[in-house]
Amino acid sequence: MDAQSALKLREDVRWVLRDNGGFVYFPEDGKIEVLSSTAARIARSLLMGLPAETVLEQLVSVYAEVPRHQLEADLQDFLHALEMKGLLARRPTT
Repeated sequence: MDAQSALKLREDVRWVLRDNGGFVYFPEDGKIEVLSSTAARIARSLLMGLPAETVLEQLVSVYAEVPRHQLEADLQDFLHALEMKGLLARRPTT
């Protein structure tokens, strides 16, 4: 995990997060991005200000049957997808 940056989700969109999934609503154009239950879990943790390493530890705890390296790769892929959609910013920590 990238310990040198803080993660910040966009707050000007509507995050609707539930245990079984959720969605992101973009008020400027009315679009909706559907989230799986795992994606909603990750987004909820990021909105609480938790660092990626802590989110990874949560995933390892919940999905004990999945190898850690796979969870880490999947988390990084999801974070990258959020960045590409303009939903996540990485800021260097001081």
